[in-house]
Order: sequence, then C-alpha cells, then structure tokens
Amino acid sequence: MLYTVRELSEAIGVVDRTLCDWLVVDVPHFYDQSEHFWIDGRDFADWIMSIRKPKRDRRLNNDETYC
Repeated sequence: MLYTVRELSEAIGVVDRTLCDWLVVDVPHFYDQSEHFWIDGRDFADWIMSIRKPKRDRRLNNDETYC
C-alpha cells in the first residue's frame, strides 16, 4: 500500500516532522508521474527492520536480581 507522509505518520503514531526527518536519512520513497510523493508501506517496514537494533536477551541467573 502507498502512503502520503501524513497517512503513514498517523498509521504508525509519529508526528509528520519525525517522518520527514527519517526521509532525509533514507526512508524509501518515490514520486509518481504527477510529482506526488509516496512511501510504500512494505518498503518502509523493511527499512525499519533493517535499522532496528537487535533486542538484547539478557536473562538473570537464579542468584541475580534487577535493581
């Protein structure tokens, strides 16, 4: 599905400005023949997964506690 900046920012719950900042950092996007700006939802999700830091799986030992 294709999104405008406003549509995608509402769908993922961020402000438009944040998404615009991400566009500068390389969010995949394109312009159609009429010069309308679009972001492909699948490409965006793939981009997010590629920059996402892996979750640390640090389990406590039986003799440890979390402070």
